[in-house]
Amino acid sequence: MKINKVLNMKYIFIYLFLILIAVFTKEYYKSGKKPELGYSIVFLLMGLSIAAFYIVKDMIYNPSRMNYRNIIMEKALFNHRGNILKEVDSVPLHKDFIALYLGRNSEDPYGATVSSLQAVRYKGTRMVDSLFVPIESRDPLYEKYSLSIGEAFAKFIKFADTMPVVTYNQPFMHTYINIKLDKDIQLTYLDAMKMSKDIYNMYNEPIKKLTKHLRLINLEKDRLAGAKTVGAIYLDYMYTLTVFKAKEKKRLQKLMKEKSGGGVKLFQIPAKSKKSIQESKEQIAETEHVSGN
Repeated sequence: MKINKVLNMKYIFIYLFLILIAVFTKEYYKSGKKPELGYSIVFLLMGLSIAAFYIVKDMIYNPSRMNYRNIIMEKALFNHRGNILKEVDSVPLHKDFIALYLGRNSEDPYGATVSSLQAVRYKGTRMVDSLFVPIESRDPLYEKYSLSIGEAFAKFIKFADTMPVVTYNQPFMHTYINIKLDKDIQLTYLDAMKMSKDIYNMYNEPIKKLTKHLRLINLEKDRLAGAKTVGAIYLDYMYTLTVFKAKEKKRLQKLMKEKSGGGVKLFQIPAKSKKSIQESKEQIAETEHVSGN
């Protein structure tokens, strides 16, 4: 096994450069240190450095050495595009939450192929850490550390702990997990798909369409793109609902003020009536004075 690793084809350029450097070095000293041979050795050393760089890069970013969970500490993606289109049933609003998404090619839980589990932890307006698990992947980059949906979900449960979870298409999540695990697991997750219907009038759409609608850029090659979009939908929902409630409160306060002001005016005595009453009092007083005399 160790011999196979040493004789791996990816090291072929390293071996070639080392052989050429050895040959040119020998000739260099044999020929009395000719300058042209010296320059050749320098160029060969440069080639060896470039080949070594790619080997080291592959070793650093080798999936077998990567963690499923990573610290990201990024500012949360947010772009306000929501609008309350009709009366909605408000969902719980949480400042800290987990955005969860199963990377898939369809919204049909019976026919979809799920390729990854993506999760991002939000603390206020920051994304602090993430979980990415390839699921039964055949991609050479992820094949070495891909897991089954059961193993991936177990990692997610540990990652999420007791924090509230927001996902996209909760019925899909519930059905798919129960089918794959052959268990009846009750998932009480908040549904970003329902939120997108309430504030964007978009329902049962692929997550990429929501990413485009929210104008979230540079997510094409981001392996957490789905989870970050789910988080952005929830943040926009919270903002939209908070602004809507503030406007409604202000409108009701204004309406109550107007009604209250109108009520006072109803019980006020008109100026003309006041004058008539005063004249009547004066006439009565004058009559009483005359009668007294």
